[in-house]
Amino acid sequence: MIAKHTPGPWEVESPMPDELWIVEANKQAYEWRVIAASPFPDERGDIPRAQVEANTRLMSAAPDLLEALSWFINDIDDTHTVMVDFDANVDRARVAIAKALGQ
Repeated sequence: MIAKHTPGPWEVESPMPDELWIVEANKQAYEWRVIAASPFPDERGDIPRAQVEANTRLMSAAPDLLEALSWFINDIDDTHTVMVDFDANVDRARVAIAKALGQ
């Protein structure tokens, strides 16, 4: 499978007080390519700020979650029954989930 999305990892940055950006990780601000922007709600408060932050964290973890699941599937496909790197795959999944949850 060839991915069509911007390669990960991604991270959340807040370059402006009213927005969160998902950008490529490990880059200086002047190097950022914005993958997605999540503006905070206006006065109507359609979505609480904390929920916007949680949604943005979840989106930024998408490449990590995809990679972790891919490792599991590839390992299962390669061995057909027994996962060779089970502990390593579980660790990858836990890290990705923690990132998605902001932990």
